[in-house]
Amino acid sequence: MSINNSLKEVYVSKWDNLTQRLKDESEYAPTHPLLISLPDEDEYLKSDLRVMFVGKETNDWEGAFGTRNIDQLLKTYRAFLNKQGSSKSPFWQYIRKWQQAIEEEYPNKKVSLVWNNILKIGKAKEIGEPNEQILQINKESFDVFHEELKILKPHIVVFWTGHSYDKHLKRYIPNIEFKLHKSFKKKQWLNCSSTYLPALSFRTYHPGYLNRLQDRSLSFHSHSPLNELLVQIAELESSL
Repeated sequence: MSINNSLKEVYVSKWDNLTQRLKDESEYAPTHPLLISLPDEDEYLKSDLRVMFVGKETNDWEGAFGTRNIDQLLKTYRAFLNKQGSSKSPFWQYIRKWQQAIEEEYPNKKVSLVWNNILKIGKAKEIGEPNEQILQINKESFDVFHEELKILKPHIVVFWTGHSYDKHLKRYIPNIEFKLHKSFKKKQWLNCSSTYLPALSFRTYHPGYLNRLQDRSLSFHSHSPLNELLVQIAELESSL
């Protein structure tokens, strides 16, 4: 079965229950879940480096839940990923910057990216972390993040979620463990390991915060997460 069909099968298996739970129990309007669908499966599979960039949650995704079906949301994701180069948000600016740096460091390797969020359901027409009720519904009725990892098999996972979302990484990634890095403080970088994660997986600041650090933390940027990522790719190159 293809990657996209496998992903869709997971989403379909949980959709009816999620719809009923959100209809019956949610006290405010959540947005639609972020459903992944690759624009070009063959290109992704043939890539030497498959990188998953993980954010927190969407700031709205096709309006309030219930106005889009699965196929429409999958189409939206494919179109958005194809057009990500034109986005001016810090998140996508950093994705382009990091992807370009990897490609320049390894010109003979094909790099493909996939975007995900640790919280699959955000707020409709609002920003920020959903309330505990939606988090609980997400966990009980749409706990798909680890299944997406299993299907997509990225070589690298970058959690741009910041230290305050470590609780959510623990919530949605089975048996995840964190390990301090000798060159970074806990808030700056944690190595992440799990049976579902590739060897090169780590959590660092959200791009919005990385952007604000640019001018006032030169010592941090002299040994930045991007530089460390390039170092670790070199160490893992023989196994990729």
